[in-house]
Amino acid sequence: MERTILRKMPWVVLFGGLAIALPSIIVRLVDWDRNPLAVQALIERVDMYAFGTGMLFFNAVFAVTTGAVLIMLMKGPGYVADGYKLSDADAPRRISERD
Repeated sequence: MERTILRKMPWVVLFGGLAIALPSIIVRLVDWDRNPLAVQALIERVDMYAFGTGMLFFNAVFAVTTGAVLIMLMKGPGYVADGYKLSDADAPRRISERD
């Protein structure tokens, strides 16, 4: 699963960053029939919201990517979580003496 996550992360960053920047781009392209100071205040407010959302998004992406990399490193080249063979796998021994 972690390899799938790592393969999709560049696309998530690209399209997520684009989706976050889109409101800032749109608000600049619209021809507003308002007071220029009100338009400037609106643009700055949208930019602040986009910046905050971007910080949250990129921190979450970084955390998920770091987790996927760590899990991939812990599994090693065998791609298994626990590759050790159990000595009593065919007939497990009892946990306590009373059983």
